Amino acid sequence: MGQPRPLLCRRDLLLGAALAATGLPFRVAQARYVPAEASYRIFMTQPQSHRLDRFFVAEGDRRYQIFRAIPRQSKANDAHPVIYMLDGNAVFDRLTAEILEQVPGLAVVGIGYDTPLLFDADQRTLDYTPPLGSDGPVPDPTSPGRLSGGADAFLARLKGPLQQAAEADLAVDAGRRALWGHSYGGLFALYCLLRQPTAFRRYAAISPSITWGDDVLEPLMAIPRRADDEPAREVLIAYGDSERRLAPGEARPAKPSVNAEHVERQGTFAARLAETANATVRTEQLTGLGHGETFAASFAMALALAAAPLE
Repeated sequence: MGQPRPLLCRRDLLLGAALAATGLPFRVAQARYVPAEASYRIFMTQPQSHRLDRFFVAEGDRRYQIFRAIPRQSKANDAHPVIYMLDGNAVFDRLTAEILEQVPGLAVVGIGYDTPLLFDADQRTLDYTPPLGSDGPVPDPTSPGRLSGGADAFLARLKGPLQQAAEADLAVDAGRRALWGHSYGGLFALYCLLRQPTAFRRYAAISPSITWGDDVLEPLMAIPRRADDEPAREVLIAYGDSERRLAPGEARPAKPSVNAEHVERQGTFAARLAETANATVRTEQLTGLGHGETFAASFAMALALAAAPLE
């Protein structure tokens, strides 16, 4: 038998789950933090507005877990809008029946991993981060021991076999697909918007890691806006005003405080995005929330965006 894992108090578990969402390493009592297991309570309640299911999809040497909330009240020829949500394990662990009942006609698809945990930090780091060079995955500059730079391969899987499996028995409005991601997932959503904007009509980037890889999105932001016949993408960027990146060994503040530099950086990025991409950009500043807290706090607004009729 191996050495016993240290006992973690509830505060440590909550803090660790929040930090796990950032892709940053976290240690407690000199041991690497292991994210908490998902409980999926929503599958026990079975919302009145949606039926739920989940299954696995193998793609090469990777295995993804697909979660779905499918509208119950469907007419024969109804084509539903759909939102794809990254970190699907954690999303469907925290999604509630009350939130789903606000969008009864929206299909919700979570793209997760083959793990009982809320997050698979290694796989999400590889899948959600843009390439830093032309030689394939490289070590993640902010998370030692993890590979990064697989966003192009993941986007191909997302728009290919994963989407095909998720929509195999659904009537989907192809013009109303949306993508949601948090932290590294938010970075991926913005990379997708700039790299392949027509992949989705609407994008929700929550607390996006826009400074990752020495501002890896900057070269794409510098590409002049192209005039085309495609309608403008709709983009939501939401972030907490109390988000902080702690230095190694730095204690988390007892009371959250406004991070003016972070707020300014996110606002400036959103303004530039509106100028350089074929997109209308809306920002939401979430008062008093830190990085991990914006994850579930964004669900209602993101689902409302995805469910809204096209103008």
